[in-house]
Amino acid sequence: EGEAAGGAPAPPRVRPGDGVTALVGGDVWTISGPVVRRGTVLLRDGRIDRVGADLPVPEGARVIRTDGKRVLPGFVGVDAEPVGISGGSPRPGSLFRDALDPHSRGNELALGSGVTALYATSASQQGFLVTQTAVLRPALGEAPLMVLKEPAAVWVNYARGPSADRVGFEDQLRRGRKHLQDEEEARRSKKEPPRPPVGPEILAALRGEIPVRVPAAWRGEIRDALSLSREFGVRVVLEDCLEAWIVPEEIARAGATAIVTPRNRRRQEGREDAHGGSLETAAVLERAGARFCLQPVGGFTQPGGGFRLGGLSGRDLTDYPVEGAFAVRGGASEGAVLRAMTLGAAEALGVADRIGSIEPGKDADLIVLDGDPLHYRTVVDMALVGGKVLYERSKSSFFRDLPGR
Repeated sequence: EGEAAGGAPAPPRVRPGDGVTALVGGDVWTISGPVVRRGTVLLRDGRIDRVGADLPVPEGARVIRTDGKRVLPGFVGVDAEPVGISGGSPRPGSLFRDALDPHSRGNELALGSGVTALYATSASQQGFLVTQTAVLRPALGEAPLMVLKEPAAVWVNYARGPSADRVGFEDQLRRGRKHLQDEEEARRSKKEPPRPPVGPEILAALRGEIPVRVPAAWRGEIRDALSLSREFGVRVVLEDCLEAWIVPEEIARAGATAIVTPRNRRRQEGREDAHGGSLETAAVLERAGARFCLQPVGGFTQPGGGFRLGGLSGRDLTDYPVEGAFAVRGGASEGAVLRAMTLGAAEALGVADRIGSIEPGKDADLIVLDGDPLHYRTVVDMALVGGKVLYERSKSSFFRDLPGR
């Protein structure tokens, strides 16, 4: 690689096809480590290569100046309607990857909100048990980048469903657990493995590859959902977890993740004066050492929430960060809240090995902000997915006229 004048090492040269990009000069919020002031993030072939201050930029690299900006991992939405899917949802029995619409305007809306990945459940599969799920990336114009993980979860209405359905689901888990034991015994004995008695998604959940997601707002529902973790060892994600602040230690002991909306003050009918939601929920969970993620009021893709236009928070571009700001107002630390919106959400979705923090080897799914992440006036200037710049506010048909900081 040679030496520059004065004996200093010369920047490495970029070979044709290396695909090196350097984001230079902004404050890099790695999430998994300290903030790197006026740092550099080197990207190579769609992944993060190096992160640090005063890194030499390879000769021939594409340089993106981020001076005065904040560089973060893209926000991760933990529960949303499908974005970038033809017809809004795949057909029953089909896959998300077979129904992609990479040119959907919803992809641009998501990236303009800073969301570079989101969990989606198919609207075509309804009922007590849903396995048609995926983690999608709103990769505008880039279909090969859109499906990050499929299937992504087993969704089950366990805490609210009929007792017969609950018993049936427990039976599936028991049969699946027995099958995995028999499969391991067959492997050790070098015998033909038995035929699975349950679907592959149930087996994946029992192996810990995907979570079991359970709607559980109230204390009793939460405890019912956590029983799945205790009895079967599955990883539980609690959706709509309003009363998580009442049982934070139980959630922490189970290793479950609670999805909370600090601004949601809904009360259970007939118990309006007893419990319900709390602005302090995230803070209580943080103090208990329990995992939590955030969900904006109205969700991510419902009217009035997340990244639809015309709703509760300006044009809704800031709904997710504003929800984070309310969590801080309720007593949670800024670091815990930002983690919940990025790495914590990626962990809940089982994709933290790919996204959620700025670390070497991870996918280069990044956002560049014009101010502090949780400030209500901060907007997204740029979003990258897989190292490709797929959103620039200055060129956006939706957001270029929004005032920045």
